[in-house]
Parts: sequence; C-alpha cells; structure tokens
Amino acid sequence: MLAFAKLFPKLAWHQTRLLRVMGVMNGVPQGEYALLEYYCEKPGCDCRRLLLKVWCESSPKSSLASISFGWESQKFYQRCWCKDEDLPEPAPGIRLEWPGEQLKLSEALLALVKRAFELDPNYSERLKRHYEMCKKKLAEPMKGTSLKKRHKRSKDQRR
Repeated sequence: MLAFAKLFPKLAWHQTRLLRVMGVMNGVPQGEYALLEYYCEKPGCDCRRLLLKVWCESSPKSSLASISFGWESQKFYQRCWCKDEDLPEPAPGIRLEWPGEQLKLSEALLALVKRAFELDPNYSERLKRHYEMCKKKLAEPMKGTSLKKRHKRSKDQRR
C-alpha cells in the first residue's frame, strides 16, 4: 500500500483528516489523531478500498490502528478482489484491517473513525476521489521506466 502523501504531498497536507479528542472518549485518550490514507499500488488492480492508519502526536513512531474502508458490495469484493494468498478477502464498510498492527486501543479508535464518517458523509466521497486520483497517477507511464521497475521504485519509496 502506498501513502497518499507520497503521490500528493500538498493535497495530503491540507486534506488529511484530524480527529481531536478533548477528553478521554470511550477509552481513547485526549489528543489529535491523524487518519493517513494508503492505497493499493498493484498495476491493474481496482480493489476500491483503502487503508487508514491512525497516528497520534503523542505516539509518532507507530500507528495505533489500521482501518480498512471498502465502499462496494460484498458481491463486488468476492468477484473482483485481487487475490493474495496471505491476505483475507476484504469486506465492505469500515473495519479493522487484518493483518494490521492492532492495539488494545484499536477497537475504540475504530468506533471514533466510524463516528467521523457518520458526521461527515462528504469524507467518504473525498476518499473515493483520492482513490481515483491515486489509480490515475499510478497508471501514468514514467519516462524511461518500465511498469515492473516503477512498481519496484514505489516499494523502495515506502522504506
């Protein structure tokens, strides 16, 4: 998965969703939580899902939860999922990603993220637009670079 910020750093700076918790809420400590977007970079894949990694200013070295968002029907994912033997088939909706790094706090953060989606229906539409932007950008040929080299280069950028 490739960070949206790698492809569109300025836009990510302005459009990354921040959730501010003013006091302890359902077990989530006070603080600001950023939802960083990650998209599939496999050539030809149209999985129509993304990963939100939840980061907090007080724990900047690792994400606190990995949450998947798929907006198509279960039937779509059964039919169109790009098969990976080590990954389970995704499901529609907002849920904890498996296998992702999950902590005790992850369930509470999942509830917070679901609430953010409920309060702002435009947020899911923005994420879908970002998905389309990423797919379009990744499909663009890079001058003098084969698709195989490009895929390797994007993996190297994540390290």
